[in-house]
Amino acid sequence: MIPSIAAVLFLLGADSFCASAAVRIQLPEVRLKWQLPAAFAVCDGLGSFAGSATQTGWIIDGRIAPAIGAAAVIAAIGLMMMIGRRPSKRYLGWPGRAALLAAIPLLLATDNFLAGQGNSPGVTPAIVAVMAAAASFGMSLVGLAAGEFAGRRLERLGLAGVASAALMFGAWVVS
Repeated sequence: MIPSIAAVLFLLGADSFCASAAVRIQLPEVRLKWQLPAAFAVCDGLGSFAGSATQTGWIIDGRIAPAIGAAAVIAAIGLMMMIGRRPSKRYLGWPGRAALLAAIPLLLATDNFLAGQGNSPGVTPAIVAVMAAAASFGMSLVGLAAGEFAGRRLERLGLAGVASAALMFGAWVVS
């Protein structure tokens, strides 16, 4: 049975939820109301379009694709650790943190590229891109809200870092 495109896009957008929640837990003071969801929407939309348009299944061996996706998520986890809650201002002030933060959606768009969902009859790569962008935008908004809600409680318990790592691991699992 072939899963519906909506189900696939939901799963492909789940990493946006996990990463956005992790970012909100790590950076509760930073205003990210629309910037992070927009970055996820653009990156996942472009990744889906490129994957659909190029038919990635013909280009990248299916046995290698999971390793590529895992490497991208591990790199995003590393960036998340570098951003951290209280990095040294001497080494990584806000402009540096912003650049690292912008790289996370780019790395996590790898799964959308590798999925190449444009093979469904009657669905063009542009439609897939718009649907992926909308799903990722919505999932990222919900993730920011969930991270804000949970972050305050986790901070009091001293579990904010553990929770962020678990969420980024969740992004890896759903990718």
